[in-house]
Amino acid sequence: MKDYRQYTLEDFLADESFQEFVRNESEEAVAFWENWKKSNPENLVTAEEAKSVLCGLNFHTHKLDDYKYQKDLHRLRTAIQPKDNFLTTRDKSENVINFKISRSALQIAASLLLLVAVSFIFWKSEIFDFGNKQENLSQVVWVEKVVDRGEKITLVLKDGSKIKLNSESKLRFPKNFANDKRVVYLEGEAFFEVAKDSTRPFTIYSVNLSTTVLGTSFNVRAYANEKEMKVALLEGKVRVKNKVNADIGMVLNPMEMASLNKEKNNLVKQEFQLEDELGWKDGLLLFKNANFEEIRNKLERWYGVNFIINKQPKLVKGYSGRFENESLEVVLEGISFTSGFKFNIEKGNVIIN
Repeated sequence: MKDYRQYTLEDFLADESFQEFVRNESEEAVAFWENWKKSNPENLVTAEEAKSVLCGLNFHTHKLDDYKYQKDLHRLRTAIQPKDNFLTTRDKSENVINFKISRSALQIAASLLLLVAVSFIFWKSEIFDFGNKQENLSQVVWVEKVVDRGEKITLVLKDGSKIKLNSESKLRFPKNFANDKRVVYLEGEAFFEVAKDSTRPFTIYSVNLSTTVLGTSFNVRAYANEKEMKVALLEGKVRVKNKVNADIGMVLNPMEMASLNKEKNNLVKQEFQLEDELGWKDGLLLFKNANFEEIRNKLERWYGVNFIINKQPKLVKGYSGRFENESLEVVLEGISFTSGFKFNIEKGNVIIN
Protein backbone atom coordinates (compact mmCIF):
# COMPACT_ATOMS: atom_id res chain seq x y z
CA MET A 1 0.00 0.00 0.00
CA LYS A 2 1.53 3.31 -1.09
CA ASP A 3 1.86 6.04 1.52
CA TYR A 4 0.75 9.00 -0.59
CA ARG A 5 1.29 11.34 2.35
CA GLN A 6 5.06 10.91 1.82
CA TYR A 7 4.84 11.74 -1.89
CA THR A 8 7.23 14.32 -3.30
CA LEU A 9 6.56 16.38 -6.43
CA GLU A 10 8.36 13.74 -8.52
CA ASP A 11 6.27 10.95 -6.95
CA PHE A 12 3.01 12.66 -7.94
CA LEU A 13 4.27 13.31 -11.46
CA ALA A 14 5.29 9.68 -11.97
CA ASP A 15 2.16 8.09 -10.49
CA GLU A 16 0.00 6.68 -13.33
CA SER A 17 -3.17 6.97 -11.28
CA PHE A 18 -2.44 10.65 -10.55
CA GLN A 19 -1.77 11.27 -14.25
CA GLU A 20 -5.15 9.68 -15.11
CA PHE A 21 -6.81 11.86 -12.48
CA VAL A 22 -5.29 15.07 -13.91
CA ARG A 23 -6.26 14.13 -17.48
CA ASN A 24 -9.71 12.95 -16.30
CA GLU A 25 -9.18 9.59 -18.00
CA SER A 26 -10.46 7.34 -15.20
CA GLU A 27 -13.54 7.81 -13.03
CA GLU A 28 -11.94 5.57 -10.41
CA ALA A 29 -8.75 7.69 -10.33
CA VAL A 30 -10.71 10.95 -10.16
CA ALA A 31 -12.86 9.67 -7.29
CA PHE A 32 -9.82 8.37 -5.38
CA TRP A 33 -7.71 11.52 -5.66
CA GLU A 34 -10.56 13.94 -4.97
CA ASN A 35 -11.31 12.01 -1.76
CA TRP A 36 -7.60 11.83 -0.89
CA LYS A 37 -7.20 15.61 -1.27
CA LYS A 38 -10.07 16.22 1.15
CA SER A 39 -8.50 13.91 3.73
CA ASN A 40 -4.94 15.24 3.37
CA PRO A 41 -5.04 19.05 3.24
CA GLU A 42 -1.44 19.26 4.44
CA ASN A 43 -0.28 17.70 1.13
CA LEU A 44 -2.36 19.93 -1.14
CA VAL A 45 0.42 22.36 -2.04
CA THR A 46 2.64 19.63 -3.52
CA ALA A 47 -0.28 17.87 -5.20
CA GLU A 48 -1.55 21.10 -6.78
CA GLU A 49 1.95 21.95 -8.00
CA ALA A 50 2.23 18.51 -9.64
CA LYS A 51 -1.19 18.99 -11.20
CA SER A 52 -0.10 22.35 -12.64
CA VAL A 53 2.96 20.72 -14.21
CA LEU A 54 0.93 17.91 -15.76
CA CYS A 55 -1.74 20.33 -16.97
CA GLY A 56 0.99 22.14 -18.86
CA LEU A 57 1.85 18.97 -20.78
CA ASN A 58 -0.72 18.22 -23.45
CA PHE A 59 -0.22 14.68 -24.78
CA HIS A 60 -1.23 14.04 -28.37
CA THR A 61 -0.98 11.21 -30.89
CA HIS A 62 0.20 11.73 -34.44
CA LYS A 63 0.05 9.36 -37.40
CA LEU A 64 3.59 8.75 -38.66
CA ASP A 65 5.05 6.84 -41.55
CA ASP A 66 7.50 4.02 -40.82
CA TYR A 67 10.57 6.13 -41.55
CA LYS A 68 9.48 8.98 -39.27
CA TYR A 69 8.50 6.53 -36.52
CA GLN A 70 11.96 4.91 -36.48
CA LYS A 71 13.69 8.29 -36.69
CA ASP A 72 11.74 9.78 -33.79
CA LEU A 73 12.13 6.66 -31.67
CA HIS A 74 15.89 6.69 -32.23
CA ARG A 75 16.10 10.36 -31.21
CA LEU A 76 14.03 9.62 -28.11
CA ARG A 77 16.29 6.74 -27.04
CA THR A 78 19.34 8.92 -27.62
CA ALA A 79 17.92 11.65 -25.39
CA ILE A 80 17.02 9.28 -22.54
CA GLN A 81 19.10 6.26 -21.52
CA PRO A 82 17.49 2.80 -21.83
CA LYS A 83 17.30 2.27 -18.08
CA ASP A 84 15.24 5.48 -17.77
CA ASN A 85 13.32 5.10 -20.99
CA PHE A 86 9.86 6.07 -22.03
CA LEU A 87 7.76 2.96 -22.53
CA THR A 88 6.29 3.05 -26.04
CA THR A 89 3.64 1.02 -27.77
CA ARG A 90 2.62 1.23 -31.37
CA ASP A 91 -0.57 0.36 -33.18
CA LYS A 92 0.75 -0.65 -36.61
CA SER A 93 -2.63 -0.47 -38.26
CA GLU A 94 -2.92 3.20 -37.36
CA ASN A 95 0.81 4.08 -37.23
CA VAL A 96 0.17 5.84 -33.90
CA ILE A 97 2.71 6.24 -31.10
CA ASN A 98 1.36 6.31 -27.53
CA PHE A 99 3.56 7.30 -24.60
CA LYS A 100 3.44 6.38 -20.92
CA ILE A 101 5.86 8.17 -18.64
CA SER A 102 8.12 6.08 -16.43
CA ARG A 103 8.86 7.04 -12.86
CA SER A 104 12.64 7.29 -13.22
CA ALA A 105 12.46 9.44 -16.36
CA LEU A 106 10.30 11.99 -14.58
CA GLN A 107 12.57 12.00 -11.54
CA ILE A 108 15.55 12.86 -13.71
CA ALA A 109 13.55 15.46 -15.59
CA ALA A 110 12.52 17.11 -12.34
CA SER A 111 15.93 16.99 -10.66
CA LEU A 112 18.02 18.08 -13.66
CA LEU A 113 15.45 20.31 -15.38
CA LEU A 114 15.56 18.04 -18.44
CA LEU A 115 11.95 18.94 -19.07
CA VAL A 116 13.06 21.95 -21.10
CA ALA A 117 15.51 19.99 -23.24
CA VAL A 118 13.24 17.00 -23.81
CA SER A 119 10.25 19.20 -24.63
CA PHE A 120 12.33 20.89 -27.32
CA ILE A 121 13.20 17.54 -28.89
CA PHE A 122 9.59 16.40 -28.85
CA TRP A 123 8.37 19.72 -30.25
CA LYS A 124 10.79 19.50 -33.17
CA SER A 125 9.66 15.92 -33.97
CA GLU A 126 5.93 16.74 -33.57
CA ILE A 127 5.45 14.06 -30.91
CA PHE A 128 4.32 16.49 -28.18
CA ASP A 129 2.40 19.72 -28.49
CA PHE A 130 3.12 22.12 -25.64
CA GLY A 131 0.94 24.94 -26.99
CA ASN A 132 2.33 28.09 -25.48
CA LYS A 133 5.56 26.53 -24.18
CA GLN A 134 6.91 29.65 -22.50
CA GLU A 135 3.80 30.06 -20.36
CA ASN A 136 3.33 26.36 -19.55
CA LEU A 137 6.88 25.89 -18.38
CA SER A 138 6.72 29.03 -16.27
CA GLN A 139 3.84 27.55 -14.27
CA VAL A 140 6.32 25.45 -12.29
CA VAL A 141 8.41 28.50 -11.29
CA TRP A 142 7.16 29.58 -7.87
CA VAL A 143 7.93 32.79 -6.00
CA GLU A 144 7.77 32.98 -2.21
CA LYS A 145 7.57 36.17 -0.17
CA VAL A 146 8.09 35.94 3.59
CA VAL A 147 7.35 38.83 5.97
CA ASP A 148 9.09 38.82 9.36
CA ARG A 149 7.78 40.12 12.65
CA GLY A 150 7.42 43.87 12.79
CA GLU A 151 7.19 44.22 9.00
CA LYS A 152 4.53 44.63 6.33
CA ILE A 153 5.04 44.60 2.57
CA THR A 154 2.94 45.33 -0.53
CA LEU A 155 3.19 43.25 -3.71
CA VAL A 156 1.84 43.81 -7.20
CA LEU A 157 1.48 40.59 -9.20
CA LYS A 158 1.84 40.34 -12.97
CA ASP A 159 -1.95 40.30 -13.46
CA GLY A 160 -2.19 43.65 -11.66
CA SER A 161 -3.49 42.26 -8.35
CA LYS A 162 -2.26 44.16 -5.29
CA ILE A 163 -1.55 42.33 -2.03
CA LYS A 164 -0.53 43.71 1.35
CA LEU A 165 1.06 41.10 3.62
CA ASN A 166 0.90 41.44 7.39
CA SER A 167 3.68 40.51 9.84
CA GLU A 168 4.68 36.83 10.10
CA SER A 169 3.01 35.97 6.79
CA LYS A 170 4.08 34.03 3.73
CA LEU A 171 2.68 34.15 0.19
CA ARG A 172 3.55 31.62 -2.52
CA PHE A 173 2.53 32.29 -6.12
CA PRO A 174 3.61 31.28 -9.65
CA LYS A 175 5.89 33.60 -11.58
CA ASN A 176 3.31 33.52 -14.38
CA PHE A 177 -0.34 32.60 -13.91
CA ALA A 178 -1.96 29.92 -16.10
CA ASN A 179 -4.33 30.79 -18.94
CA ASP A 180 -7.43 29.59 -17.08
CA LYS A 181 -6.78 30.28 -13.37
CA ARG A 182 -4.79 32.27 -10.81
CA VAL A 183 -3.73 30.40 -7.67
CA VAL A 184 -1.73 31.55 -4.61
CA TYR A 185 -1.01 30.03 -1.19
CA LEU A 186 -1.13 32.09 2.02
CA GLU A 187 0.06 31.53 5.57
CA GLY A 188 -0.75 34.42 7.89
CA GLU A 189 -2.75 37.52 6.93
CA ALA A 190 -3.10 39.55 3.75
CA PHE A 191 -5.39 42.10 2.15
CA PHE A 192 -6.11 41.38 -1.52
CA GLU A 193 -7.16 43.78 -4.26
CA VAL A 194 -7.63 41.28 -7.09
CA ALA A 195 -7.50 42.53 -10.66
CA LYS A 196 -10.69 41.65 -12.52
CA ASP A 197 -10.42 38.83 -15.06
CA SER A 198 -13.64 36.95 -15.80
CA THR A 199 -11.74 34.18 -17.63
CA ARG A 200 -9.30 33.41 -14.80
CA PRO A 201 -10.69 32.96 -11.28
CA PHE A 202 -8.30 33.94 -8.47
CA THR A 203 -8.05 31.37 -5.64
CA ILE A 204 -6.24 31.72 -2.32
CA TYR A 205 -5.48 28.49 -0.46
CA SER A 206 -4.91 29.11 3.26
CA VAL A 207 -4.68 26.02 5.50
CA ASN A 208 -8.28 24.74 5.61
CA LEU A 209 -9.92 27.45 3.52
CA SER A 210 -10.02 28.22 -0.17
CA THR A 211 -11.30 31.61 -1.36
CA THR A 212 -12.18 32.14 -5.02
CA VAL A 213 -12.94 35.46 -6.71
CA LEU A 214 -12.99 37.06 -10.16
CA GLY A 215 -11.96 40.53 -8.99
CA THR A 216 -12.60 42.17 -5.63
CA SER A 217 -11.12 43.43 -2.32
CA PHE A 218 -11.02 41.30 0.82
CA ASN A 219 -8.92 40.22 3.80
CA VAL A 220 -7.75 36.70 4.67
CA ARG A 221 -6.43 35.84 8.14
CA ALA A 222 -4.99 32.32 8.54
CA TYR A 223 -2.21 32.14 11.13
CA ALA A 224 -1.15 28.61 12.03
CA ASN A 225 -1.13 29.31 15.79
CA GLU A 226 -4.66 30.77 15.88
CA LYS A 227 -7.80 28.67 16.32
CA GLU A 228 -9.89 30.74 13.93
CA MET A 229 -9.50 31.62 10.24
CA LYS A 230 -11.34 34.56 8.66
CA VAL A 231 -12.22 35.92 5.24
CA ALA A 232 -13.68 39.46 5.36
CA LEU A 233 -15.10 40.92 2.14
CA LEU A 234 -14.87 44.65 1.43
CA GLU A 235 -16.35 44.75 -2.09
CA GLY A 236 -17.44 42.36 -4.84
CA LYS A 237 -18.21 38.70 -4.15
CA VAL A 238 -16.12 35.75 -3.02
CA ARG A 239 -16.77 32.03 -2.65
CA VAL A 240 -15.28 30.46 0.49
CA LYS A 241 -14.89 26.71 0.93
CA ASN A 242 -13.72 24.47 3.74
CA LYS A 243 -10.98 22.36 2.14
CA VAL A 244 -11.42 19.60 4.73
CA ASN A 245 -15.06 19.26 3.73
CA ALA A 246 -15.70 20.56 0.22
CA ASP A 247 -19.46 20.46 0.82
CA ILE A 248 -19.14 23.25 3.38
CA GLY A 249 -18.97 26.60 1.58
CA MET A 250 -20.64 29.95 1.16
CA VAL A 251 -20.73 33.10 -0.97
CA LEU A 252 -19.97 36.40 0.76
CA ASN A 253 -21.39 39.82 -0.05
CA PRO A 254 -19.70 43.12 0.93
CA MET A 255 -19.17 43.59 4.68
CA GLU A 256 -19.74 39.89 5.37
CA MET A 257 -17.13 37.60 6.91
CA ALA A 258 -16.65 33.83 6.91
CA SER A 259 -15.06 32.38 10.07
CA LEU A 260 -13.73 28.84 10.41
CA ASN A 261 -13.04 27.29 13.80
CA LYS A 262 -10.22 24.84 13.04
CA GLU A 263 -10.97 22.63 16.05
CA LYS A 264 -14.71 22.33 15.47
CA ASN A 265 -14.38 22.60 11.68
CA ASN A 266 -17.50 24.79 11.42
CA LEU A 267 -17.76 27.63 8.93
CA VAL A 268 -20.09 30.52 9.80
CA LYS A 269 -21.07 33.80 8.13
CA GLN A 270 -21.44 37.09 10.00
CA GLU A 271 -21.10 40.84 9.57
CA PHE A 272 -17.94 42.62 10.71
CA GLN A 273 -16.64 46.02 11.72
CA LEU A 274 -14.26 47.53 9.18
CA GLU A 275 -11.62 48.59 11.72
CA ASP A 276 -11.61 45.22 13.45
CA GLU A 277 -10.64 43.19 10.39
CA LEU A 278 -8.97 45.67 8.01
CA GLY A 279 -7.53 48.34 10.32
CA TRP A 280 -4.12 46.61 10.46
CA LYS A 281 -3.28 47.56 6.85
CA ASP A 282 -3.62 51.26 7.77
CA GLY A 283 -1.50 51.01 10.92
CA LEU A 284 -4.41 50.63 13.34
CA LEU A 285 -3.70 48.41 16.36
CA LEU A 286 -6.86 47.33 18.19
CA PHE A 287 -7.55 45.37 21.37
CA LYS A 288 -11.05 44.31 22.38
CA ASN A 289 -11.43 42.69 25.79
CA ALA A 290 -8.05 41.00 25.28
CA ASN A 291 -6.22 38.99 27.93
CA PHE A 292 -2.49 39.47 28.48
CA GLU A 293 -1.49 36.49 26.33
CA GLU A 294 -3.41 37.96 23.38
CA ILE A 295 -1.79 41.36 23.98
CA ARG A 296 1.65 39.80 24.12
CA ASN A 297 1.22 37.78 20.91
CA LYS A 298 -0.12 40.75 18.99
CA LEU A 299 2.65 43.12 20.10
CA GLU A 300 5.40 40.58 19.40
CA ARG A 301 4.11 40.14 15.86
CA TRP A 302 3.34 43.85 15.26
CA TYR A 303 6.65 45.28 16.52
CA GLY A 304 8.99 42.30 16.06
CA VAL A 305 9.97 42.03 19.74
CA ASN A 306 10.14 39.31 22.40
CA PHE A 307 8.51 39.48 25.82
CA ILE A 308 10.35 38.39 28.95
CA ILE A 309 7.86 37.92 31.78
CA ASN A 310 9.34 38.18 35.26
CA LYS A 311 5.93 38.63 36.82
CA GLN A 312 2.68 37.73 35.07
CA PRO A 313 0.30 40.73 35.05
CA LYS A 314 -3.18 40.05 36.33
CA LEU A 315 -5.79 41.89 34.32
CA VAL A 316 -8.95 42.38 36.36
CA LYS A 317 -10.85 42.76 33.12
CA GLY A 318 -9.97 42.24 29.49
CA TYR A 319 -8.09 45.16 27.96
CA SER A 320 -9.54 47.30 25.16
CA GLY A 321 -7.56 50.00 23.37
CA ARG A 322 -6.97 51.70 20.02
CA PHE A 323 -3.59 52.88 18.73
CA GLU A 324 -2.95 54.41 15.31
CA ASN A 325 0.65 54.31 14.04
CA GLU A 326 2.02 54.58 17.56
CA SER A 327 5.43 53.46 18.84
CA LEU A 328 5.80 50.36 21.01
CA GLU A 329 6.67 52.50 24.04
CA VAL A 330 3.48 54.58 23.71
CA VAL A 331 1.36 51.46 23.36
CA LEU A 332 2.95 49.77 26.40
CA GLU A 333 2.52 52.91 28.50
CA GLY A 334 -1.19 52.95 27.69
CA ILE A 335 -1.65 49.26 28.49
CA SER A 336 0.51 49.26 31.63
CA PHE A 337 -1.24 52.31 33.08
CA THR A 338 -4.62 50.56 33.09
CA SER A 339 -3.32 47.03 33.71
CA GLY A 340 -0.91 47.60 36.56
CA PHE A 341 2.51 46.40 35.40
CA LYS A 342 5.92 47.96 34.74
CA PHE A 343 8.12 47.37 31.70
CA ASN A 344 11.53 48.05 30.20
CA ILE A 345 12.51 47.83 26.51
CA GLU A 346 16.05 46.53 25.98
CA LYS A 347 17.54 45.41 22.65
CA GLY A 348 14.34 44.13 21.11
CA ASN A 349 13.05 42.63 24.35
CA VAL A 350 10.14 43.83 26.45
CA ILE A 351 10.78 42.97 30.10
CA ILE A 352 7.66 42.84 32.26
CA ASN A 353 8.12 43.31 36.03
